[in-house]
Amino acid sequence: MIKVTGIVEVTGETSVGKTAFGTGFPVGKVEEIAFFTFDGKEHSARENFGLYRSYFSMFSDTSLKPDANIAVAKAFMDDVSELIKKNQIFTNIVVDSFETWVKAFGDYFMKYSDEFKKDWHGGGKYTVMEKRAYAQKLAVSYLAQMRKNLGAAVVIAINHIKDEYIGDVKTNRKIPASSLVLAQKTSLRLWLQHNPEHPCPLAVVLKPLEQSKFVPGRGLMAINVLPHKLSPKVFGDYESREYISIWDIIEHYIENPVGTRKLKDFESLTEEEFSLISGTMTDTQARIYEHNINMAVMESQQTLVQAIEALGGRKPLPILLNELKEEFPNLTVPILSEALDKMEA
Repeated sequence: MIKVTGIVEVTGETSVGKTAFGTGFPVGKVEEIAFFTFDGKEHSARENFGLYRSYFSMFSDTSLKPDANIAVAKAFMDDVSELIKKNQIFTNIVVDSFETWVKAFGDYFMKYSDEFKKDWHGGGKYTVMEKRAYAQKLAVSYLAQMRKNLGAAVVIAINHIKDEYIGDVKTNRKIPASSLVLAQKTSLRLWLQHNPEHPCPLAVVLKPLEQSKFVPGRGLMAINVLPHKLSPKVFGDYESREYISIWDIIEHYIENPVGTRKLKDFESLTEEEFSLISGTMTDTQARIYEHNINMAVMESQQTLVQAIEALGGRKPLPILLNELKEEFPNLTVPILSEALDKMEA
């Protein structure tokens, strides 16, 4: 059995193999897999899993609206409670997709937040922001507790990717559609990418496996298990092998940790891949972000000018600020002055 436990997050591009990664965790029998899906895609092996539950149709059930998310969250938790009562055990639990579960649970929590007050340490009443943040924390904790109660080695949380925004401006970077809480609680995080040279995808390691070794006189020393990128090229005969999965590659590195050796070319990150894990932008991304900022400013100024013209044009600044404050709550004197100057230019 592969030595990976805990919550594993996998994200990546469309149709890259996230679901195959989730169900591909090494097990002795397919019945050891439990698959919970909130997405519309039906798994081809669903009839063979130890458990398969799909909640997707509930989102479009008109009888459940506008509380479909709440109904979905309750159905999921009821199903898990029933499995625990029956003492059912699974090795691998797949949740697809995690961000949908978080949203559903968030709505459930907002309606029934008093049920969770006993575990709240903030003191006094929740604010709305505190409720949302606490709901995200509980959604992750629920998966961790579910793994423990159902005896699973792993819960694999499948996530999609989304556009990154700073304020209201798109940066041209993609980020996982998950929370910082999930990132903190995972034992392994991977970003899958299409591999132009092989059916097995590439995987950028967002959060590596943790292994340590006690060295007398030094203490507990961390061991680098995985490289920055996982590639089937780690196997010399990768082109002739019938099957290679990301889990095969992970198992290879567990048996042969990277340690402190220099990474090979296929284990190293490109500039764009490095931006995924560092949170920084490549030069190209930075230029596009700057362009997007300029376009957003221009569009905002044009909208403001049109609003001023609709009010009859130039007036004393205090009067204009008062008349525009409802439509532009963040409007300041310098911004208004600049818009007026542009009208007269």
